[in-house]
Amino acid sequence: MANSLNRLILEVQQLITVQNDANEQLEVYSQVLEEKVRERTRELNEKNLSLKLALEELRCTQAQLGETEENSDKS
Repeated sequence: MANSLNRLILEVQQLITVQNDANEQLEVYSQVLEEKVRERTRELNEKNLSLKLALEELRCTQAQLGETEENSDKS
């Protein structure tokens, strides 16, 4: 009986160890994923800013082109 109880205690301890190891690995994966999300968000924000600047430049060029065409039509 004592031998069975000792085996059961050992098995429970091993399961706890496995569970703790799995929890630690899960935490590492979670941190890596969070870092990847932060990095990707930063990249997307930079690209969005670049696209906004390019769009504004195109709008200004388009407006200037329109003015140039109007002036040449008047001549």
